[in-house]
Amino acid sequence: MIKKIRRILGLVLANLIFLLLLFSTSNKQPLTEKKIPHWTINSMHSCNRTITRLPKDIQDSGKEWTGRNTSYFYSAYNDYRTNSVVIISIVLTGSFDYYCTLWFEQEHRIRVSKAIVVIIPDTHQKRYLGSFLRCYNPSKSKPSAVSISSAPCSRPLVTLQIVYPDKLGNKEKHWCLSPIHGNPLTGYLEAVTLHKLIGIDRATIYTSNKTAEKHLKNLDWIDVIHWQIPVHVNDIHYYGQCAAINDCLYRNMFSNRYMIFTDLDEIFLPRRNSPGQILFDKLLWQDLDTMQLERNNTISSFYGSSYLFGTPENLTSLASVNVVKRYQKPNIYRRKYIIIPNRIDYLSVHKTYSYPSYDEIFIPKSIAMLHHYRRCPEPETNCLGVRKMYNPIMIDEFALSLLEPIISLSTNLSITMQLHSEFS
Repeated sequence: MIKKIRRILGLVLANLIFLLLLFSTSNKQPLTEKKIPHWTINSMHSCNRTITRLPKDIQDSGKEWTGRNTSYFYSAYNDYRTNSVVIISIVLTGSFDYYCTLWFEQEHRIRVSKAIVVIIPDTHQKRYLGSFLRCYNPSKSKPSAVSISSAPCSRPLVTLQIVYPDKLGNKEKHWCLSPIHGNPLTGYLEAVTLHKLIGIDRATIYTSNKTAEKHLKNLDWIDVIHWQIPVHVNDIHYYGQCAAINDCLYRNMFSNRYMIFTDLDEIFLPRRNSPGQILFDKLLWQDLDTMQLERNNTISSFYGSSYLFGTPENLTSLASVNVVKRYQKPNIYRRKYIIIPNRIDYLSVHKTYSYPSYDEIFIPKSIAMLHHYRRCPEPETNCLGVRKMYNPIMIDEFALSLLEPIISLSTNLSITMQLHSEFS
């Protein structure tokens, strides 16, 4: 009996000592220090290291390029259509093996998978290629960040915050302008004037021109993206244009009905009514809606034939006001496009890559044309390989009808952009 009592007292004493030790050590720990549990790893690949926390150096998406030598990464967007994350990238030719780590922060869980790498056409056989990576997410949970590495669970080349684009409806018309070299302030003024004239609601403009950035930011309907490529300009086609085009696509995909992609010297113009008539800024979009209905709402892309307006290289004023002669025959090969963005997988400079079951069509010349104001040494005899002897030039009566509204609108916009000091 006495032995039994001693055994019970011994157990009670041992428990008291354990509780006292536990209490004393917990009081010595700072209140701000919390032990982070190990993250659960979902992977078809071998992961030998223990994951305890998110990487510290998470980059903001769409701000600047990050990477090293063989690959650089710019932005990460959630694609609601395929439940995947798209990462805009530039990769070295031949470097196509990458792995995704999706970070589900609230669940302390990661998912590791092989990235799908898509090389965007228009590479021009350069050393670096515009591209994007796609990382699939089979769960309903939303990852907060994505890491890209060259091997499963290895040190990340980059970790990007994932952007979940706004889904604000699809009524707006959006214009994307890819990177431009030089300092063509007059060209920027002309481009924003012409696109506002046809009814563009918002625009995203990529530029490395800090002077242009300063003036464009005075227009509240334009998002200006500072674009500085991480590789030598000769090692990639035209300042990473393909990467910028696809960044603009995924940045604005779910909040716009139509998106236009042109260069600085190009503009889609409705050709069946003059700008002096009512609703000129709605004509193009009404015609596209009609074409869509006639095709049972199956169109993803509208291509436009172009009229070439040879423009003097030394012209310092608006080409659309001063150049009214064009080459007679339209160019059906150098094409640009207007798209329904949520039906597109990706874009190259002159071609769209749609999801299956959607159609690509040409806009009839009677409805709209792409006006191309190309600067050339001999604008009226030989421009962009087009020769007057084979393709005569003519005065474009429609271009003449544009003069008054262009001058009026450009004057107002130049004041808003505070360009008077630049042109005075």
